[in-house]
Amino acid sequence: MSAEDLTKSLKVLGMSQGDLARDIGVRPETVYRWCKGNHPIPGSVAKVIETYLQMQAEKIAGEFNGTERGSAEESAKEEVNPS
Repeated sequence: MSAEDLTKSLKVLGMSQGDLARDIGVRPETVYRWCKGNHPIPGSVAKVIETYLQMQAEKIAGEFNGTERGSAEESAKEEVNPS
């Protein structure tokens, strides 16, 4: 995932850099550096973003069809921050 992909994904998700930082347990400055391209984005973070995007797509599809689908958010968070 590129810095531009991360920035666009956060916008699509309606998330701030601080929101992502809080969700995955890193400092906001770290997310800022990823978004600026100063540091590589870890694969586990890219997976979390992909999961969030999939969840949003499923939510939209569920709303369109009048149903809700299950959430993968906790699983995505555990990939970055295993207990």
